[in-house]
Amino acid sequence: MRRGEIRVECGLEPLPDGFKFHIKDKLVSASLGLTKLKSRMLDEPDDIARDLLEIAAYVYAADAATSRGEPNSSSLGADWRREFRFVIPVRRPDIWRASETLECLQQTLSFVSDDEYAFEFYPMTKRDTPLRWLDFDETGQFEPESIVLFSGGLDSLAGALEEVVARREKIITVTHQGATKLEAAQSRLLNQLSKRFAPGKILNAPLKIQLKSGAQNEGTHRTRSFLFAAIAAVIARMFRLRRILFFENGVMSLNLPISGQVLGARGTRSTHPKVLVGFASLFSQAFQETWRVDNPFIWSTKTEVLKRISDLGARDLIRDARSCADVRAMTKAHPHCGVCSQCVDRRFASIAADLADDDPGEAYQVDLLNGPRHKVEHRELALGYVHNARFFATASLNEFCKRFPEIHRALAHFPEPRAQTAQRLFELHQRHGQSVAGVVNRAVVSAAQGVRSFDPASLVALVGQDMFKTAPPPRRVPEIAAQSALSHSKTTLRIGRNKDRVEIDRLGHLSGVSASSIITLAERFLDDRGAGRAPEDYRPIHPLDLAERWDIDEPTVRRRIERIRKALAKLHLDKGLDAPGNDDLVENLHGKGYRLNPDTVEVLKAESKEKA
Repeated sequence: MRRGEIRVECGLEPLPDGFKFHIKDKLVSASLGLTKLKSRMLDEPDDIARDLLEIAAYVYAADAATSRGEPNSSSLGADWRREFRFVIPVRRPDIWRASETLECLQQTLSFVSDDEYAFEFYPMTKRDTPLRWLDFDETGQFEPESIVLFSGGLDSLAGALEEVVARREKIITVTHQGATKLEAAQSRLLNQLSKRFAPGKILNAPLKIQLKSGAQNEGTHRTRSFLFAAIAAVIARMFRLRRILFFENGVMSLNLPISGQVLGARGTRSTHPKVLVGFASLFSQAFQETWRVDNPFIWSTKTEVLKRISDLGARDLIRDARSCADVRAMTKAHPHCGVCSQCVDRRFASIAADLADDDPGEAYQVDLLNGPRHKVEHRELALGYVHNARFFATASLNEFCKRFPEIHRALAHFPEPRAQTAQRLFELHQRHGQSVAGVVNRAVVSAAQGVRSFDPASLVALVGQDMFKTAPPPRRVPEIAAQSALSHSKTTLRIGRNKDRVEIDRLGHLSGVSASSIITLAERFLDDRGAGRAPEDYRPIHPLDLAERWDIDEPTVRRRIERIRKALAKLHLDKGLDAPGNDDLVENLHGKGYRLNPDTVEVLKAESKEKA
């Protein structure tokens, strides 16, 4: 049984270094601080910027204060997806109450953290206070050309190098210093970057946020990317920039599930293309100007990112970058646990890139290939990673799209035609799979020939000698094949003869108002398909038009769409499946309206076995 709505009352008396809020009637305090930047701002943060920062801080703090349940709990599936209702005072309620802005905020957060969100914004009445935690020193001047989110990991290191070395640009890096161990590593990397490659070209903005008095109850922090995107956007705006950069390899950005046990945002979506487009749309609507939130590494694998670090003359900095998810377990001798997905991914990439000596094996508590993996969850994660890589290396495009329908969530968020994007994503994962396959093949051959012995509980021993067949060379699949592959991995909706019921293949059915509402959208879908329109050109129906057709007002239209999405999520959860994203059935084209998503949906009429 799922728990009820979690109400978060915000806007209590501010603290000198943070804020307070009520969550489930419990008072929680959080500290928040951005070290003074030694630079003169071109613009002060306005009311909209201040609102955005506070909204993001409240969301992050409530996320960290609300447990999803114990990892091995039988109720984890039910507890994982939480329902938040935030009540927040704002300076510009006209902006945040606007239907498009509100819906974009709710949908983007829902996808990034796999939770449900509702917001009530009311006018701020208390005397405004200065943002003590967002302060700039007036002693210098710095004019950045890029704003870079910098975690201290390999991808962000490569991104910073790309900006200051390859592009020769001045940058502001936004970092999170919630852990002292990471803080030292980040500072060391940035100091080396600045000293060796870009004297005077890097200005760091380190943000610290943490809950006080033991209020931290959840460690996944899926909304952290929203907080840091908001901070980065405000800083960018103060320097009259309208673009921020995340750097993460495309395989991790898409983060296709390793296994059926990796559900929802348990596989992080922090830089998923849909999330970055959502951030850009939110900032554009709030600030009423065009924004971009980009990931320049979306078409690169982790191995290719490491090779880029080497090409830019910084391979010796690889050892100082930190990727491990288990920060608390970090030691000076072993900064990487070797068993989390980030460590497994990093070590495979460094070996595949012939940079293993620059990423010393002794820095990992458990060696990638020969270290014993005694815990079941550690074995399953490593084997799942290798199984996926094997599949990527040998599968056809059609098999790839059928096995991972999640790929459709990304297609609408690229400028290229959908079939071309699917082809490129397939090839990206194929290259990744072949890199991993090569590493495992060499280790298996060494074991078979007696060149090297492996622990019985090691990854190589678990994989077995016959795990991999030789990976085929990359295949160029014609675009018509890409279109066919996409069509074979869609959810099929069947409209009842009396138009009072919608059957959803393998899931169940919807009836009543939900069914009739979907049928309204399905009729437009069928009209566009019959007219021969390209899927990306299928027409949405504006909320005002839907309101007239359904004889309700516009806010009720949005609530009805939300009820349909919740009903669809329940059908999935009842089958033990991951809840779909908000746009996986009914897609919202911001500013234009709603449509059935042509990338993920097929529509059939009950009267015919053929497609209508």
